[in-house]
Amino acid sequence: MHMEILRRQKSVNRLYINRSEIKNSHLFFYGFILYMSSLAIAAKPGFNIAMLQGIQLIGLTLFIYASARLITFKFESRYLAAVYSVYMLWIFTVILRGISGDYEYIKQLLFDSEVGIFLYLVPLIILFPKNVLFYKRMFEAIFLLNVFYVIYIIVFSGNFIGTDVNDPFSREILEVSTKNLSFPGGFVLLTYIYHSKKSKLLALAVISMAVLLAILRARRGLVFMGTSILTFSYLIYGFINKAKSFHTSFATFCLALLLVFSFVGLNASDSGLFSSFANRIDDDSRTGVQICLFEEMSPLDWIVGKGMHGQYYCPTIDAIDIDYRSLIETGYLNIILKGGLVSLILLLMILVPAIFRGLFLSNNILSKGAAFWIIAWMMYSHPSTVTTFSFNYLLVWISVGICYSKRLRSMTDKSIRELFWFIEKQKIT
Repeated sequence: MHMEILRRQKSVNRLYINRSEIKNSHLFFYGFILYMSSLAIAAKPGFNIAMLQGIQLIGLTLFIYASARLITFKFESRYLAAVYSVYMLWIFTVILRGISGDYEYIKQLLFDSEVGIFLYLVPLIILFPKNVLFYKRMFEAIFLLNVFYVIYIIVFSGNFIGTDVNDPFSREILEVSTKNLSFPGGFVLLTYIYHSKKSKLLALAVISMAVLLAILRARRGLVFMGTSILTFSYLIYGFINKAKSFHTSFATFCLALLLVFSFVGLNASDSGLFSSFANRIDDDSRTGVQICLFEEMSPLDWIVGKGMHGQYYCPTIDAIDIDYRSLIETGYLNIILKGGLVSLILLLMILVPAIFRGLFLSNNILSKGAAFWIIAWMMYSHPSTVTTFSFNYLLVWISVGICYSKRLRSMTDKSIRELFWFIEKQKIT
């Protein structure tokens, strides 16, 4: 009995945690799930927005409280400490240049995931303790979001099937639910060796469902994002197996993609099931707003941006009755709009070395999966606005923390699996 107690204590010590971190990790992810779920429901017209914002406020309170108690100013990399400090100082100047006391604007700062204040604070998660239990809680949160996505799609199926693909409400529902509830499952697929069959199958199902709905609703950016997540997952699978099974599985995957796009081609008529997607393949929906942005940006704006509330004049776009837009649907340009080339360059100075360390200086799939997630985010930043207050963007900065942690990169897959197993069996809560 004494030896068993010592063994268990040794395993707990290897988790690099304490009871306070356990409690606050729970609160953080519970709060985030409340916020994301309410945000997805709020995209559907007809719900009580005040009630949903009340739930979001509860979520905000939980994860802000937990964040304040989890943040520790410790870095394993001197390079990261220097560049990250400069980056965050610059981000706070971007925030200060957009602060307003207007009531409606304050509500937007709190509850709008695309232009609100919290998307600028997401990088603070890199200061959270980097331990296996926190990542285990993260994967549990992803599982819950994926479950909610399935329920969401079933309940609101009428908004995805049989409605005009250009309907702005239907488009918003699909975009918000897919990016916030479905795509985080991609991180499970990228690190599949640590997870149960149930978690892996659910993640694969929700990503596949999201891609199918994106094709039906002619959302090219979402199709690209979903298929690239699946492709990266197969690349990691091949890296692990290095065997015939990989080649067989990858060939099957490529064949499935070929069949899907062949079916798209065969249904390219106006009456085809995938006709909307086929007809929009060559559409250019970005040039108009980009021209508007370029005409509005002065040389100084390109360097330092226009601040958190930065806007540009672009009327009659997407049939939206506004003259000034706070968002451009090209991620890199949106970063420049708010914080200029200074923001983008500092960000890339953090992300690119993280990718290199995760891919080439690590011993485990957790680090390599994290590097692939950062690569995916950088790819998505051209066709879509992915710098938002979302679980996807949260995972980018969690991935940065993993890739810069020499201790985490040096761990073996076996030791990480053992720690995940220990947390599960001992029910550490």
